[in-house]
Amino acid sequence: MSNSHQEIRNKEYAHNLWRNEPAETLFPAALGRQDPKKKENDPKIERGWTRVAISPDTSCAKALSGAVAKEAAQRGCVAALRATYVDDTGGTAATIAIVMFGDPKVALDLGDLVHDKADADRPDHAVHALAAPGITWNDAVRAGSGGYNVLDIYTPCAVVASAGPVDGRKAGRLPQPWGRQSYDQRMDREPWSATAEGLAKSLAWRLADLTNRGGSMTGRGLRAALPAVLPAVVAAVVAAVVAVAGTAVPARADAPRDWEVAALRLPEAQRTAQGDGVLVAVLDTGVVARHPALGGRVTTGPDLIGGGARPGQSYWGEHGTAMASDVLKVAPKARILSVRVLWDWEDPARKRALKMTRDAQSEKAAHALANGIRYAVGKGAKVISMSLGTDEWDIFNGYEEDTAAAVDYAVSKGVTILASSGNGGSTNPLEKDANNKVSYPAAYPGVIGVGALGPDGRRTDFSQVHTYTTVAAPGIDIYSARNTGGYQSVDGTSPACALTAGVVALALSRNPKLTPGQIRSILTRTARHPAGGYDTFVGFGQVDAAAVVAAAGSPGKSAIKAVPYKGKKYFGNGPTDAPMTHPPIDSEYLVIGGGAGAAGLLLLFVAFVLFRRPKARTLPPGT
Repeated sequence: MSNSHQEIRNKEYAHNLWRNEPAETLFPAALGRQDPKKKENDPKIERGWTRVAISPDTSCAKALSGAVAKEAAQRGCVAALRATYVDDTGGTAATIAIVMFGDPKVALDLGDLVHDKADADRPDHAVHALAAPGITWNDAVRAGSGGYNVLDIYTPCAVVASAGPVDGRKAGRLPQPWGRQSYDQRMDREPWSATAEGLAKSLAWRLADLTNRGGSMTGRGLRAALPAVLPAVVAAVVAAVVAVAGTAVPARADAPRDWEVAALRLPEAQRTAQGDGVLVAVLDTGVVARHPALGGRVTTGPDLIGGGARPGQSYWGEHGTAMASDVLKVAPKARILSVRVLWDWEDPARKRALKMTRDAQSEKAAHALANGIRYAVGKGAKVISMSLGTDEWDIFNGYEEDTAAAVDYAVSKGVTILASSGNGGSTNPLEKDANNKVSYPAAYPGVIGVGALGPDGRRTDFSQVHTYTTVAAPGIDIYSARNTGGYQSVDGTSPACALTAGVVALALSRNPKLTPGQIRSILTRTARHPAGGYDTFVGFGQVDAAAVVAAAGSPGKSAIKAVPYKGKKYFGNGPTDAPMTHPPIDSEYLVIGGGAGAAGLLLLFVAFVLFRRPKARTLPPGT
């Protein structure tokens, strides 16, 4: 018995995907890093990066570079399509390439090759930068590369990307002694390598959805089926059990009380704006809302990390209460949304987490920060302040896909995100936290990383030295509210971040229409620049609140806009195949063969995941 109306997937359509889909479908106008918890890639949600260029050229040799170009040629590269995206704050660009082959099997491990080459001491980047108007993006500023394979049995395709800063920063050039070892320089480039891989993965999932649409197992169905095949892997508890500020620093003369007021030029700034109408989300250890310093301006959100601590205990809200008061010191008429996403230093739950027990609590903690960001966006926060970081925790991974996706989502919704750059920058070997490791979330593109300054305007000896630092603010002897009552002096990049978040609130109260890209531009443009305009000690320099508020009144046009593609609608000579075919087919064969095909596809995908080489960053011997 035959059925001429049965639709089955046309493998030739997937084989020639690069010609069968329009260029602007293959490279959507907006892209975002994929949230691994979601079973499908929703282009309305996964955003945060804007397409600013598409190349009409399909030459593999012109698109790819280094060892990846050579390997692709040996494997029979048919076409390489490129587009450039810029994150919506304007700090980072990425050129993404869709690499097509004649045989699906030859594409399976290309992403691993890209990772290995980019992670070398001397990076061999995979993709030539595709220039775009309004940004300085070329091969010389590429900082990291990554790749991912389109997980489809019929699609001979891999996605590779190279990313880097486009605002004058140059990653992987740390000064001595912080950049003494090649490993140190490699770690400085890591945020861009991870970002490139995240964007490549997101686009690869979209292409899988395209090639599978209408088939017996779509890209969405494949991801939905995967949990039944592979055991759930509990994510490492990362930002939830981060190190918070207050780290001891070497002996020094105490700074004058409230010296940061003059350093930031707050009196002048507050004559024009005081934060009216701006909701600042403080993602931290909780905030004691009744403290007099907070003036009834705190809304208490959910406790997303749990662990058993309750308000009133000394290890609940110690850090968060101080940070909330620092925001309001700068923007006294702003409102605070407190979202608890981490534990205070002395919280027993933090100590239990060090045992790395895989249970419901660790699962909750692992996703607390990402969930907190999305919650804050949903509640209308315009600023998210995260005085936290992973820099002081050797046992946890830093870059987390769900947090990166949440950052992209928040920025795409017009929310400005700030985070402390970290307190491990000391060169004193006796300092337990003197590791200068990359600290997330400050290192995610889209986040404004804030370093710490002393009264002399110089970097404090504990502030991290990395390329992700955007600006710096006072971070020594900051008089802050204590959760048990009264006040205390706080050191660290944490108060520097909170004070800068207050400055952003001032700018938004002056001009509520400011975008995250405009705010970042104002902060960096008006800062008191170091020699050369930027360095890894203080970023673009010390925040000047009065100058920021003044510039907020006339910020200029937003720099990041989607650029229409003016080339031909399709690459190559245009479409060759339809997604579906309608051949006569025996119904019994369809049941048996179709089921076996779906099972084979799933097994191929599982085998790829299981045998894909791990990407753990390892310390060099002796460190």
